[in-house]
Amino acid sequence: MRRPLPAATQLPAELISLLNDWAINRDLATFEPNSGIVRFKSSMLFRPGSDELESTALNTVKSLIEILNNTQARKFDIIIAGHTDNQPIKNPRTIRRHPTNMHLSVHRAISVFNIMANSGVAPERMSVRGFGEYRPIVPNEQNSKKGTPQNRRIEIHIVPKGV
Repeated sequence: MRRPLPAATQLPAELISLLNDWAINRDLATFEPNSGIVRFKSSMLFRPGSDELESTALNTVKSLIEILNNTQARKFDIIIAGHTDNQPIKNPRTIRRHPTNMHLSVHRAISVFNIMANSGVAPERMSVRGFGEYRPIVPNEQNSKKGTPQNRRIEIHIVPKGV
């Protein structure tokens, strides 16, 4: 479970440049050129316990889609990975739709998939994965009412075709 998703081969310099320029000064997302990962903070994409993309985040996601649809990027596939922290879901309304953090992470990744597919990214280029609380990037804080925000995220992995 701790094994990382496959790393991208070296992305073309033009694509790295576009993604770096896109990510500069964004509070919502970062780009890691060595791994080909765009990382969105879930707390800025979704309301707590929700898988509906916030309207304020939609323009940022759509601007990324423009880059992912350019000639260089179309040579790569996209893995959309949802992650949560380890805080149990307690709200009864949320539990009906997302009974566990695993469900919530997958449902959020599916929401991003749907937006990308509806905005012109070829569905056959994309896959969805959910990891719940099982792949934290920092240790989850125990007994914290606020959880660990860094672990609540959506990652877009740009990977070689067929991975």
